[in-house]
Amino acid sequence: TAHAIQSGVTTSACEVIARTLDSIPGQEHVTVGIATVDSAIHFYHIKDGAEKPSMLIVPDVDDSYAPLQSGLVVSLAKNRETIEHLLKTIPETFASATPGANASTAAIKAGIECLKATGGKIMVFM
Repeated sequence: TAHAIQSGVTTSACEVIARTLDSIPGQEHVTVGIATVDSAIHFYHIKDGAEKPSMLIVPDVDDSYAPLQSGLVVSLAKNRETIEHLLKTIPETFASATPGANASTAAIKAGIECLKATGGKIMVFM
């Protein structure tokens, strides 16, 4: 959200996540997906070996959904550099965010859809 960007929470969260990647046990089996929100949901499609992810925007927060069936939750071990790059660029990408609606609830619902096939945890930083 704009408030999270302006207060530095987004930068801090991204930095902490990046620093803790090494402490995740069993990294070869861990999968990760990242989404950001403002008035829409922003999913990041990561292709194995790609330098940077593609941003997929879901503007209809009243009927949120996962825009793809694959590539939103990916292997941490295979995509570590891309995930780290994404975490570094998120604060810059949204630096000019303006206050407005917050699609957090819709993002959580869409995140649940992404995890239906595999299960997993959703962590929310606001």
